[in-house]
Amino acid sequence: MSLLAALLALVLLVAGCSGTVDLDTEDPVVSPTPTEEPARPIADARAPDAAYSLIPATDPAELAIGLSRAYLVGAQVAVLAPRDDRDAVLRAASIAAASGAPALLSSPDDATLDVELLRLGVVGVVTVGAVDLDAIDTTSLIVAPAPDDAAELGEMLGTPLTGVPLPEPGGDDVAALLDLADGEVFAPGASGGSDGSEGESTEDQAGTEGSDAEGTEDAETSEATDATEPADDASAASTEPVTGTSPAQEPTAVGELPALTAAEPVEDSVVIAGRDQAQLTAIGTALAVGADVLRTAGDPRADEALVESLGASDPSSVVGLGTAMGDEETFTWRAQTAATGTQLPGGAQLVTGKRYVALYGSPVTPSLGLLGEQGVDETIDRAERYAARYRSLTEDTVVPALEIIVTVASSSAGDDGDYSNEWDPETFVPLVEAAADAGQYVVLDFQPGRSSFLEQVREYEELLAYPHVGIALDPEWRLKPDQVHLQQIGSVATSEVNEVIEYVADYVRENRLPQKLVVLHQFQLRMITDRQDLDMTRSEVALLIHADGQGSQGAKQATWRTLHEDAPEGVMWGWKNFVDEDSPMLTPEQTYRGVDPVPDFVSYQ
Repeated sequence: MSLLAALLALVLLVAGCSGTVDLDTEDPVVSPTPTEEPARPIADARAPDAAYSLIPATDPAELAIGLSRAYLVGAQVAVLAPRDDRDAVLRAASIAAASGAPALLSSPDDATLDVELLRLGVVGVVTVGAVDLDAIDTTSLIVAPAPDDAAELGEMLGTPLTGVPLPEPGGDDVAALLDLADGEVFAPGASGGSDGSEGESTEDQAGTEGSDAEGTEDAETSEATDATEPADDASAASTEPVTGTSPAQEPTAVGELPALTAAEPVEDSVVIAGRDQAQLTAIGTALAVGADVLRTAGDPRADEALVESLGASDPSSVVGLGTAMGDEETFTWRAQTAATGTQLPGGAQLVTGKRYVALYGSPVTPSLGLLGEQGVDETIDRAERYAARYRSLTEDTVVPALEIIVTVASSSAGDDGDYSNEWDPETFVPLVEAAADAGQYVVLDFQPGRSSFLEQVREYEELLAYPHVGIALDPEWRLKPDQVHLQQIGSVATSEVNEVIEYVADYVRENRLPQKLVVLHQFQLRMITDRQDLDMTRSEVALLIHADGQGSQGAKQATWRTLHEDAPEGVMWGWKNFVDEDSPMLTPEQTYRGVDPVPDFVSYQ
């Protein structure tokens, strides 16, 4: 073998062992270029598993953590503010809403914040104001004080931000937060210009009470890294815990936040908040995850706008904030009812808070009152005319109403022996539906004889299914087993009335119906025995005592005053004007000006 052949064989042998060979020694080997780490979603949000849930807290920090736990699976960043700094809390809530990160509150010795940060897997915190980090495990935690400049803050969080002025103290901070446009955050020194441009913060702002301490620099804090400047390599590499700060200082910047992108918002979820300003931070997180925020003063059924919004959106999950809406069970059925979107005549889903003017009688016969003296359409028109006379006398909503006698006392026992005639419920459907179309309320009046009220009310359940239909119990016509009508005035035990209340309330809740009116006719105290034991705990119904005595106005006023003595607290009141029997019958002005308190329900017979 020649020398050249031997050398060639050696080269091939080496190439076979290594798998590569480069015969062109003039070209250098190029190393691969390192790729940048991809941006991370700032948070991972999911709608709650439960269709309806409540965070029953009043403490702002507890509310904020509760909302975070309800929606967030994880988060790269959390926005922290000291709970007692109003401006910082406002800014933090707005930053959360605009960026998608949760907003939380710090306070000394509060271990729950640290637990939540660990649960979320937070790698960095954006601090607003003098956040106290003593209670937090800051090992390997990136700390980024929020710069005053919204554009710089936006670069830090991976989203364009525009600064707007902080609202003046003493107003509705939650409303101000909800009024922000997409990408707007509260920023110190931001101008109020329509173009959203920001002004420069002044030196004296930093030290004033209630203003943020961010971006300031003095002898005590000169060693801290300026929050508005990029962190240097040394701070970026640091993994040492952040030391505690004094109440007047913001934390020192440590490290640099990773590249961030927007999170995927939740869909079809609603947070119902109250009017409590303590809910501000939680609401910021609610906006951050993409939930729609609705506000109400208490019972969701009482808010016409909320009922309309819930009904239109048909959310898959609803979360309540605070304690004003009841416990979780109460909140759930009330919110479920509000979500039907059904409105009562006069608006919302409560019969309370309005005034009613009604025609009394039966469409079966004209002898029982004004209601039966004309056909269906004419009855609806007449009810509206009577109600219209009262509207100029009050600022309250006046609703036309019909009190329809559906079972009537009888002088004979009848086939069932109960001294009461029960008309077919279908008889009243045309009038009930015409009232619904006209925005009028309907009350079904029961005169049971020797039957019980509960037995008769059950027979008309198909009419109770209409949202605008309530009931009236007339004890004058409730007989004992050995009694007959017109030989005595009937009466009913409160225990029997409570059975009806329970039945109607359960029916309302199970069928997600608006609140129903339960009228109790009374013109003598003995007509309802043990009245102090009436069940006033079921908000599915509203009880109204209706003084339906006739005669001279002096006697009627005396009855009115007597019935009010020791009456259950919270009961509504009704007054009846008899067209033929009263002497004289009161005018609308006299009814509202001369009857004290002003009746909630006025009927004409």
